[in-house]
Amino acid sequence: MSPKPGPGSRSAINMFQEGGSAAVGVARRGLNLVFGVGGSNTSKRKVETPRIVDPEKVIFGAPLERGVQLSKLDPTVELCSVVFRCIEFLEKWDSGAAIKEEGIYRLSGSASTIQSLKLAFDLDFDVNLLKLSEMEILDVHAVTGLLKLYLRELPDSVLGHGEVKRDIVNISNLIEKADKVKELARVLPLLPDSNYALLKHLSAHLQVVIQASNVNKMSMSNLSIVFSPTLSVPGGLLQVMVLEHEFVFLK
Repeated sequence: MSPKPGPGSRSAINMFQEGGSAAVGVARRGLNLVFGVGGSNTSKRKVETPRIVDPEKVIFGAPLERGVQLSKLDPTVELCSVVFRCIEFLEKWDSGAAIKEEGIYRLSGSASTIQSLKLAFDLDFDVNLLKLSEMEILDVHAVTGLLKLYLRELPDSVLGHGEVKRDIVNISNLIEKADKVKELARVLPLLPDSNYALLKHLSAHLQVVIQASNVNKMSMSNLSIVFSPTLSVPGGLLQVMVLEHEFVFLK
């Protein structure tokens, strides 16, 4: 179970996630503390003491497994909340309109919004981006930027270490795609569960993005340019993971 803020520390985002029109009203006023949004009558608001991020309990920049332990939403899936929420928003917002956004993952979002979202996740471990978007403070490129930032700040390779990482990288040397698929399906399950889950769910998501490439202009090669260096995964292997997802991720 994800850690919960202590008594008296419920943020505007916490209240917003609980739902209801009253919560929306409170959150709309309170989110100005984190996101700098809200009405013009700011001077009359009570000034609240900013909450401090505990460096020992953050998602961004933490080892993958620790971030998952702090924030996973489904006890059966070893996936960090920020990855889950970003994918959820991008695939479900406005009936899938985000996936069709031209230049998705290639274009940059607002740096200040991305940093504010990062802070919110590090403070509360989870932010329902779909609900937050109802207040019209998010855009597609800010959410993709948040996901890319999380992946860039992982301190360790998503491909693991030692012999497992070496074996995965060596699969790039195989000539036939069928052989690459077979070996990836064999070796990837040797990774820690959190590493495997990240690769599995991210690859499935990128397959969804590619399926709308005629609209969003993001082909597999374009996505490889973005994600191969971000994940430190060879581009050829990433392409196999995405395009042959159902045959690679059997676990």
